[in-house]
Amino acid sequence: LTREYLLYVPTSYDGTTPVPLLFNFHGYGGTSAGHLADADMRSLADRETFLLVYPQGSLSSENSPHWNASLPGGDNKSTADDTGFVQAMITSVFSSYQVDGTRIYACGYSNGGEFAYDLACRLNTEIAAIGAVARTMYIETFNNCSPTHPTGILSILGTSDNISNYNGVTF
Repeated sequence: LTREYLLYVPTSYDGTTPVPLLFNFHGYGGTSAGHLADADMRSLADRETFLLVYPQGSLSSENSPHWNASLPGGDNKSTADDTGFVQAMITSVFSSYQVDGTRIYACGYSNGGEFAYDLACRLNTEIAAIGAVARTMYIETFNNCSPTHPTGILSILGTSDNISNYNGVTF
């Protein structure tokens, strides 16, 4: 697959000091450009000096952009290796910019938040913390998660959300 992402380099970046890197993932059916418009963190990146990436999900079997937020199997909506895509983006950004490898973060909305949880498990040695909006961690992700170090998690849910239960998952 040909994969794309939008990279924002803050005006405050001077290339002399390693800076944090933040991935911001759109929801199911969304686009990187649309998510940038809805969840624009460029002014925050300018003020706090971090590199900002808005990746584009691949097309699902329903022809909608998405993130594979679980181990490969029947629950995936495509065969795209999204974890590999994130690793490739990290390599690409590291090759061109000064990045603090201890400060790589991921956040996302809905399916993008679900993918952030997945990255906290599968790329635990690279992702320092995640934030998820309108999504909880699915039981499959929880059951297959064996982090080697603590990973910070911010979860933002609404009590009227009928897709991601505010009360979480019963184990």
